[in-house]
Amino acid sequence: MCRQSFTLHSALYVYICFPMRKKPAADVKAGGTGAVCRAWQTKHGIPGLIQEMRKYNWLLGASGYVGNAVLRVLREKHPDRPVTALANKTMTYELTEHTNLLTGGLENFDFTWLDRFPPDTVYHCARIGGRTDLLRRRAGEAGRRANERWLEALAALPDPPRVVYCSGSLMYGNCASARENNPMNPIAYGKEYIKAEIPWIEAKSVLPDVRMYRPGWIMGPDSWFLHFFWLPYLKSGQIPLYGNPGRKMSLIHLEDCAGLMVHAAEVGAPGKDFNPAPLKPITAKEFTETVAEQTGATVVRISAEETEKKYGKTVAEALCSDCALETDYPETAAGYVPRYPSTELLIRKVLSDLRGLSKDE
Repeated sequence: MCRQSFTLHSALYVYICFPMRKKPAADVKAGGTGAVCRAWQTKHGIPGLIQEMRKYNWLLGASGYVGNAVLRVLREKHPDRPVTALANKTMTYELTEHTNLLTGGLENFDFTWLDRFPPDTVYHCARIGGRTDLLRRRAGEAGRRANERWLEALAALPDPPRVVYCSGSLMYGNCASARENNPMNPIAYGKEYIKAEIPWIEAKSVLPDVRMYRPGWIMGPDSWFLHFFWLPYLKSGQIPLYGNPGRKMSLIHLEDCAGLMVHAAEVGAPGKDFNPAPLKPITAKEFTETVAEQTGATVVRISAEETEKKYGKTVAEALCSDCALETDYPETAAGYVPRYPSTELLIRKVLSDLRGLSKDE
C-alpha cells in the first residue's frame, strides 16, 4: 500500500482534473488553502495550471543515499515543479514540500498513480537490498520482477517517459578503462544487483529513451566512506589502505553525482548511457594519503586477503576493486560545473560533514 501526501500544486491538479474519480487504494492527504488556491488561479489561470502540471519528474528511491540527493537537486533546480517521489523510509518535512510523496516499495506499487501524475522523466535510484549474499541474491531476483512490472507499466503509457537508472561502476568489474559501451562484468555487490538492472538494459526495444547512469565511488558522509574509512579511523587513528595501492578509484561527491544525473537527463542524448567522471581517476594510495593528510592520521596497509578475512569476499571485492571510469560522451557533462572539482576539496568537504555529525552526537 502507498500513502500519499500532497502539496498545493498536486492537490490543485487532482481537484481540477479528477474531481469525481475514485482514488487508488492508497490513502490521500491534501494540503493547501482556498486563499492560496485562488491566488494561483488568479496568477496562472486554471487551464494554464493544468497544462503546467501535465508532466512530472518522478523519483524512485527518494529516501535513499543517492535518491535523497537527487530530490534536493530537482527542488533546487526546478523549485516550481513538484516531484512525484516514491520512498520507503521516513523523510524530512523540508524535502516533502512541492513533492507528491508516495510511500512504499518498487515491488508493491499501485501504477494508477502514473495516470494521476504522468511522468516526463523517471529518475530510478531505488534498489531492493540485502545484507548477506543470500539476501542479495533474493533481492536481485525481486528487483528484476519489480522492474519488469515498472517497464511494462511505463511502456503502456500514451507518452512513455525517459528513464535514467542509477547503477554503478562495479558493473564493469576491474577495468583499466571503463566506458559506456564496455561489456558488463559485474563484481562484488554487482553480481546479484545486475539482475534487477537487466530489464532496463534490455529495454531499448520497449522504451525509446532508457539511460544507464554508472558513477564510481560516490563519496559523502555515509555509505562506504563512513563504514570502512571514517569509523576505523575514529577507533584506531589510522586510515586503511585496502588491497593493491596502485589500483584506480574514480571519485565523485554525492552532490555532484546527483547534479550530473539530473543534468545528463536534461541535456544528454536519448538512449545513451553515461559514466559521470568529473575527476580524473586516482590510485588508492593517493586517496588514502590525502585522507590521512587532512586528518593527521597514519596509513595502515590491509591486504586483499586480510580484507576478505575481515569483511567477507563480497565486501573485499568492492573495497579492493580497480576501475578507472571514463566516458565516451563528454558532451553530456558540458555546461555542468562540479561543486567539488578536485579530490582535495571533495575529501575536505566530506570530512567536515563527518566531524559536524560527530559533534552533534
